[in-house]
Amino acid sequence: KPIWLVDIAIEEHQPKHVSMNPHLLETFDVFWRAGYRAWTAQAVPREVERAEVAAIVQTGRDTLGTHNFLFAEANPLA
Repeated sequence: KPIWLVDIAIEEHQPKHVSMNPHLLETFDVFWRAGYRAWTAQAVPREVERAEVAAIVQTGRDTLGTHNFLFAEANPLA
């Protein structure tokens, strides 16, 4: 499978009166269901778990600190 570098807006670039990406969890789920794992694409990357994305959707508090993500079957940074 290919490695994907994906820009997923969380709070940025949303339509007027929309504070958070309404498809955030669904977007990550597409990759997770296909067998991918997710990492932040930052200077110090970390794995992104479904529970964290679900908490962001539920609380409205972005804990990821980026909108750039790597999706791969194994750790692409190892």
